[in-house]
Amino acid sequence: MPMMSAICDNCKSSFPSGISIEGSKTTLSGNTAGPCPKCGSMGRIIDGTFDFIDNSTAKRVKKE
Repeated sequence: MPMMSAICDNCKSSFPSGISIEGSKTTLSGNTAGPCPKCGSMGRIIDGTFDFIDNSTAKRVKKE
């Protein structure tokens, strides 16, 4: 089961958020995670709608 990454607000490191995706479509908005294992600050999880593809996540891009 893929886990969403978080980006630290302080040091910009990527780390596992603790949020696992299960299913074919998930929408996330305004989520934070932490503490960052590198500096101890909080991080953010990118907002968007994500698809579960081959045991990894892909952000769904709105087609125009």
